[in-house]
Amino acid sequence: MEMMEIQYNGEFSVEERKAMTAEMLRELRRGKRLSQKEVAGQLNIPATTYNTYESGRTEPPIEILVRLSHLYKVPVDIIVQRDRTYKTTDDIGKQMAEFKEELAQLDKDYAESGKDIPGMTDFLATLNKLADAMTTYSQTEAAQKAINNHGKKD
Repeated sequence: MEMMEIQYNGEFSVEERKAMTAEMLRELRRGKRLSQKEVAGQLNIPATTYNTYESGRTEPPIEILVRLSHLYKVPVDIIVQRDRTYKTTDDIGKQMAEFKEELAQLDKDYAESGKDIPGMTDFLATLNKLADAMTTYSQTEAAQKAINNHGKKD
């Protein structure tokens, strides 16, 4: 049997991942305007146990993650922030710079190919605008506060 290469490079420590999960649980709960006690009741667990998940002291077991996924109607990947690849707004800036380089190469390759794909030029321009918007947002005070202080209670 062929082994698959794991793409995750351990960008986050266990403690950072717990903090990120805790932060997401708080955001999801607040978005639904629920109390911790109400969520715990929905999960059929003690409120004190649920509090340990939102505080980042402990990690929710997989069964609780699945129940939370159903409660909030989001994949478990969202709760544990599986696809998050940045720690700080500086990381976002670097990722957007790399993305813009890749877009420039795609644009060049498309121009050199001589192909006429309807909408391709507009599509690439839209992706560039999105990267610019992400870069601009990552430099705002609100983004820096939210991203650079992830996992810290407010």
